[in-house]
Amino acid sequence: MRIDRRTLLAGGLATGAVLALQPAQTFAQPLWTGRAEGASRRSALFPGVRLVHGDLHNHSHLSDGMGDPTQLYATLRAAGIDVAALTDHTVGASAFGRDVCAPVPNTVGERNPCRELFGLGEDGWQLVRSLADDADAPAQYTALSGFEWSSPYLGHMNVWFSEEWVDPLRTGGLTADGLAGIGLPVELLAVLLRTEFGALLTEAEIAGFIASVRDQDPAGMRRLYDWMLRRPGHPQGGGSDALVGFNHPNREPDVFDGFRYDERVAGRVVSLELFNRRDDYLFEGVRDGMASPLVACLNAGWHVGIIGVTDEHEPNWGSEVGKGRAGLWLRTLTRRGVRDALLSRRVFATREAGLALAATADGIPMGQPVPEPTGDVAFELDLDLGPDLGGTPVTIQVLRPGPQVPAVAAVVEATAGGPEPIRFSVPLDPADGDWVVLRVSDPARPNDAPAPFDHPCNDRGLAYSSPWWLGGARRRPATAVARNAHRARRMSAHDLAWWGHAH
Repeated sequence: MRIDRRTLLAGGLATGAVLALQPAQTFAQPLWTGRAEGASRRSALFPGVRLVHGDLHNHSHLSDGMGDPTQLYATLRAAGIDVAALTDHTVGASAFGRDVCAPVPNTVGERNPCRELFGLGEDGWQLVRSLADDADAPAQYTALSGFEWSSPYLGHMNVWFSEEWVDPLRTGGLTADGLAGIGLPVELLAVLLRTEFGALLTEAEIAGFIASVRDQDPAGMRRLYDWMLRRPGHPQGGGSDALVGFNHPNREPDVFDGFRYDERVAGRVVSLELFNRRDDYLFEGVRDGMASPLVACLNAGWHVGIIGVTDEHEPNWGSEVGKGRAGLWLRTLTRRGVRDALLSRRVFATREAGLALAATADGIPMGQPVPEPTGDVAFELDLDLGPDLGGTPVTIQVLRPGPQVPAVAAVVEATAGGPEPIRFSVPLDPADGDWVVLRVSDPARPNDAPAPFDHPCNDRGLAYSSPWWLGGARRRPATAVARNAHRARRMSAHDLAWWGHAH
């Protein structure tokens, strides 16, 4: 059954009213917080580009969200978001030749239990693409289609810019061994399907789903990366047009196969979430003996930009303060401009609506290699919190590789919003590790995800720059992160029932 998107666009008049309030050229206006003007979109450090705020991770009734997908893009635009993506979970809907969840009604403010379990399917994917195309307005607002590849043990990855979709059931992320490892053997899964969804699924469909789980080789992340190498239209499907990012790292137990590096796709693995919802993920899992996600990811060799997201499941997309968002420095406010910024790692993470951050190291923009640094590295940071927060004291921590948590090479006290960039120099030796990240924090407030005792990052994070890589060429380090350094494979009863991705 095909979904007729025109029958779902009940909010069309409201959408038109929102669009009528937007400036003809977004770059001509300051950042908009949804309530007031924010920082300037320009920085002398980044000539030729302008700043936008994006929210690249959101959910709707098409998976485990609680809102109407036809309202998402207009709602985010009204909230001051310039670049928006709908990224509903894909899990296992590819097992069925029909939309098995169609008989289950959607209610705003409630989850659809069927789509919560099986995730986005073909009909939903075509709807997402149509909604994004309808909402996209070059130079004014960029709407992206996407999905969140959601394995309950390997982790979740956002996928943007792809013509096709894929789910973990077809790519090694929903295997019998993997599910057994988190306490959900296929025998129990079969009981769950029959008791909870027997009215929606035929016995043949249940048997087919279980057979698909049994037949999948436990290949870890490799089969998703294989999909990224195939062209759309390939008999096995393909995502050679896709960009992807690591979501809420260290939340699922196997953490992207221990962040196992794959050089074949490294250029298109573009992001790591360090702000997700209201949470700072810098020390996620450290209390359980895991390495900081930032340390694990970058030490494994991935060259990712750092972003924040709301990961919103409620129907109030973009409206709540203090949730993550991404700053992107664009040449044009278009899909092509967004893709270029992600590929160039010309992005930053923040939880503050209206915040602007641009930074260079020895004149090199964040997200880029710094060839052969010697002695002190000179940083310039253009930090603007907007007209209401000009003059706010901040702390800048210079983060470097460490075995479990980032080392801090320097702590700089500064004031945001001054007429000149914040300037400081730090001695950095590539022999101590090849990456450096700037963390901007509020020294007057404690970290809501406390760091190890006496760590300098025990204050509230406001923003993260993307990394610089010292020594020039992007390269894989000699060692990779061991899988046994990551979280023990355990899940709650609720997570077992709903694959571990529903919150």
